[in-house]
Amino acid sequence: MSKANFDAVVKLVAVYVGAAKATGLVERRLAEAKLTADQFTFSDLTESVRSRIAGAANLYIAEKTQQDELGKKLAAMSASK
Repeated sequence: MSKANFDAVVKLVAVYVGAAKATGLVERRLAEAKLTADQFTFSDLTESVRSRIAGAANLYIAEKTQQDELGKKLAAMSASK
């Protein structure tokens, strides 16, 4: 199930930054938090991890409304533990 959670986050981020960037972006942010795709769960999607992912993705997202939308969707994922 952990890999499925990782894949769900990558799929969400890919909507905003494209599939080519999304996997690496999420993997690097998880590595900063000492997490891997294989052990990742939605409970690991803390505010700190969400901020890292959204912050990195926002470098590729021009529209502020889309940046905010991504942050809200990541927060909703963490709430769905």
